[in-house]
Amino acid sequence: IGLAIAYNVWQHYQVTGDIGFLIDYGAEMLADIARFWVSLATFDTARQRYVIRGVLGPDEFHSGYPGRDFDGIDNNAYSNVLTVWVIARMRPTQARWSSR
Repeated sequence: IGLAIAYNVWQHYQVTGDIGFLIDYGAEMLADIARFWVSLATFDTARQRYVIRGVLGPDEFHSGYPGRDFDGIDNNAYSNVLTVWVIARMRPTQARWSSR
């Protein structure tokens, strides 16, 4: 849900141009959501890339692998793409806000 919220926060800013909302509320939400997803990513040395394991994307009908002890899908496309998206939004944005 957090990734959908992040996307909607950014879309609100893009449509309205409400920089006050972004500074007062949106930036904190985006930063916290980005931090959360960064904390879930681990480096897989065999693949030489970061992976996010055990997440549930928007398709609630695919909630896990058969025979696995816990729910979630590894490297769910929705989660991976939007995680990169929210991190990309925060990197240049944080640099601008830290100078204020």
